Amino acid sequence: MCARARRLGVAGAGLATAVSEVVSCALFVALLVRRRILRADLLRKSLNAETASQLFAAGGAVQLRSLSIQAAFLYVARTVARMDTSGVAAAAHQITLQFWQLGGIALLAISTAGSVIIPALRAQGVAEPGGRARADAAAACAADRVMLWGGAMGCALGCALLALLPFASVLSPLPEVQRAARPLALFAALLQPLVGLVFAGEGVMQGLNCFGAIAALTTAGSVAMVVALRLLAPLGLSGVWLSFFVFNIVRLLGVLRHHFRSGPLAVSRVSRRLAA
Repeated sequence: MCARARRLGVAGAGLATAVSEVVSCALFVALLVRRRILRADLLRKSLNAETASQLFAAGGAVQLRSLSIQAAFLYVARTVARMDTSGVAAAAHQITLQFWQLGGIALLAISTAGSVIIPALRAQGVAEPGGRARADAAAACAADRVMLWGGAMGCALGCALLALLPFASVLSPLPEVQRAARPLALFAALLQPLVGLVFAGEGVMQGLNCFGAIAALTTAGSVAMVVALRLLAPLGLSGVWLSFFVFNIVRLLGVLRHHFRSGPLAVSRVSRRLAA
């Protein structure tokens, strides 16, 4: 399969990606069924109106978030592809993007942990007198730890990527691509702490079912990135990666506002509930 995909070129890469996604989905479903988290007989039952509306609302927000990110990154790809006809800029950008995503996989795990831990803590002891306030207080402490872990993990991964900068050139045999990608790898490393905080905060928001707020933040960040890219395009690839900073800074500001001021677990709200 791999040899045939290589002979197909770019189409082969797309085919290999599609096959890997299908296989991953099948393995994931099989694992859920084996652990009795997913039951095949329940899949045939129709949903009631309330459950269906909740699923559609959450799913719609997630889709809006995904569409805004894909649209913004499609615009980035278009901008990079038009920078030169030799393909050097596009190759250097793609190499750096892969270099950056090495850390993103680990940071996404922090986000997933937050989306699971927060609702689990909020569900504990709610039937007891004052249980909701205590559960929210415990969830708020856990949310703070998730944010701290996200920031710390981002800093650690940023340092690791900085240490790997001398080896970034092995990703391409072309000297001109290596020269173009080397300074961009520095941007990728410096972005990791920002991404760590953003992913952690979004994981907490997912655990709180704040999907609409996540979609709004991501859409705002995507719009800001496109505007920044139009302004910074004369800087070349450096301008492209500076626009990524704008994208994540906008999202981080929204995440921090939700965490400390407007979200269900904001310190002031939890304090009032405990005092009641």
